[in-house]
This record gives sequence, structure tokens and C-alpha cells, in this order.
Amino acid sequence: MLHLNIHTIHEKGTYRVKDKEKALIFHTLWLNEAHSRKALAEKLRFRPITVSIIIRELLEDDLIHETSITDTSKKGRKERDLSINYERFTAISIGVVSREISGTLVDLGGSILETKSVFMPEDSDNTALLSTINKILRFLRKKIPRTSEFTGISLSLPGTVNTREKRWVSSSRWPNLKDLSLAHLDLHPSVPVVLHRFLDPELKFLLSTGKTGETENAILFHWGYGIGSAAAVNGTILTSSLGRFGEVGHWNIDPESLKECRCGSRGCLETTAALWSILPEIKEEYPEAPEDESEFSDFFMENNLEDLPVIQKALETTAISLANLCKIFYPDKIFLKGPFFKSKTLLENLKLLFDRELSEYNSNKHLFEVIQDTEGSVEGSVYPLFRNALRPLMRTRGNV
Repeated sequence: MLHLNIHTIHEKGTYRVKDKEKALIFHTLWLNEAHSRKALAEKLRFRPITVSIIIRELLEDDLIHETSITDTSKKGRKERDLSINYERFTAISIGVVSREISGTLVDLGGSILETKSVFMPEDSDNTALLSTINKILRFLRKKIPRTSEFTGISLSLPGTVNTREKRWVSSSRWPNLKDLSLAHLDLHPSVPVVLHRFLDPELKFLLSTGKTGETENAILFHWGYGIGSAAAVNGTILTSSLGRFGEVGHWNIDPESLKECRCGSRGCLETTAALWSILPEIKEEYPEAPEDESEFSDFFMENNLEDLPVIQKALETTAISLANLCKIFYPDKIFLKGPFFKSKTLLENLKLLFDRELSEYNSNKHLFEVIQDTEGSVEGSVYPLFRNALRPLMRTRGNV
């Protein structure tokens, strides 16, 4: 279930006490902490009339359902059971894994209703990429339940992303991609379109689940097909007006290197550690090694690739870069994502190398947490769409 934190939905705007009461009631139902008017009144210590008026509005807006059940403890007395209507809203999330564009249709509760993925060759240009995104959107749009209201499209994209102007500026995965506008996609022009920089939605999701405190700093570090990071200070995700932030993969770690990175520079971390760069060397020993991150993760574990020299070098440069990143932010929590971190041996070796670089900081045994590849990326991207759709409905219409 999505962590929408509805009780905070009015905090960054003006609201009345009765609006906050409505949000609290819906939030309590959302968390399954109460299932009836009486239980809501008792838990929140609201007047029964306040609860009844708000419940009536939530029913009118089709945000909740009400069913009659028999309370056997009260000689067959009928009780009213309240539940969230998760089909009330839907949204589409578009993301990228390796060189695959993936679309996911989700409902308000975070349930995945349909998915569609398309592999895009390295030489794909603006026309090919835009056509594929629109094809995925048209397919998913047909799968939206008739009773559901579509809230919009959220795209989480690698490379340089101008989120304000909704332009995908560039990506090393597709060198022919140049300043692609995504403001008007192949759906109704009034449909909201939101762009995110690759890892930001995932970190937003992790913050929303309470895995870090409101005043803590956190880093999300991805090591896979490419290498990148996202950072949050005091619960706020840091961004840049330039469209790039946390480009750890393009830190210059070897000025003398002649190996060219896909960004056009030489000596970047990605040239020694990113899957796209080291895969040819891995294939010399294991020709069947896949490019896809999820497939490579299983292949890596099945074949015990940790001892390959190319992996050892990648591990060392990655650990040093991660330590340097931590010297900038000194996070309370480091979330690790990517196929390489699935190996317990590699993870332990990374921690040892990290400790060598930053021993006085690594005393916290709970500093690192490996997250699943799909955890949070979709949920975090649709989070603002659902909250924007719910916000006006969390204002009361009656005199409570």
C-alpha cells in the first residue's frame, strides 16, 4: 500500500481545522486503524456529528465504500464497515531500467494493474524514444478501470532532466537523445505530466515510509547499468536547476585514463564500474552475461563473479567514490540499490573498503540498507499525482 501520509496533505498550504480533521479521518481509514464511525470518533476523539458529516462527504466523492455487516456480539445488530476505494484514482509511471523503457499503471493503493516494457537500442533518437513512450501510454490508458479517474503521468528519467520545462535533455544510455520535450504526450492535453530525475522518486518513497527521521540526512546510491545518487537533507530531496545532481558516475577518478565515457569525458567512475562499461570484459569469461540489470543480478549470483579482476577494480573505485560522497553529506542512512549489492560477499567487501576510507564514521551498524530493484520507484513517482488529486477532496464542504 502507498505511503501517502495524508494527515500532512495540507501542511504546505492554508487550511482550516475541519480540513485537517477530514484528512485525519481519511488517513486513519487508510491505515486500517478504524473501520466504523464509532471507532473513528473514539480513536480521534472527534464529535460523532463531525465524523458523520465527513464520512458522508467521503462517500459522496466515492473515496470510500460502506458495507453492512452483522455484529454477532450485539444480537444481529447491523454495523457499517468503511473501506478505502483504491480504484478511485489511477496514474501511470514511466521509468528506465538499463535501456528498457517501462510503464506501470497503478491505483491509489499502489496495486499494479498493468505493465508494458520496450527495449530501446543504443542508437535510438528523439523520434524513436517519444514514439515508444506514447505507445506504452496508449496501451496502459486502455487498461484504466472505467470507474477510475486518471490523475496523470509521471516519468523518472536518467541523465539530464529539466523538470520545470518537462524536457529530457540528454542521457548517456542513448547518445542521440537531444532535448526531448515531454510536455505534451499522446493523451488528452489536460492530463498532468510530471518529470523526475531518475532516483529522486525512489528516495522520496523511502523517506515517506519513515526509514529516516525528519531531521536526518540520507543518500540513495545506485550501482548497476549506470552509477548515480540522490540525496536528502533534513527530509528534503536536493535538486539542481541545471537538471543534474548526484552524478557520482561521472566523477573523474583517473585523469590519465584513455577510456571514454558515454558522457564524452575520460576517466569517469562509470568507465571502471558501470555495467555498460565492464560487461565486455565479463563476457570474455562469461559470453552469456546479460545486459539487463535484473537478469544480470541473477547471473552474478549464480556464477560467483565477485573474484573477477574487473569486479574487484569496480568494487574498489565504487567504495572510494561512495566514501567521498559521504564526506560531503555525512548521511544518517545510505540506501544501496543495484544488481551488485545482491551479493553478500561483495557487500561485505564494500563495507570494509568504505571503513578503510571513513573508519571514524562507519561505527553505525545500521548505516547501510540494500533495497530491492523495484521498491519505491513507481510509488515515489506517482506520490505527488495522487496527493494533488486528493488535496481538494480533503477540504470539508459542510459546517463541521
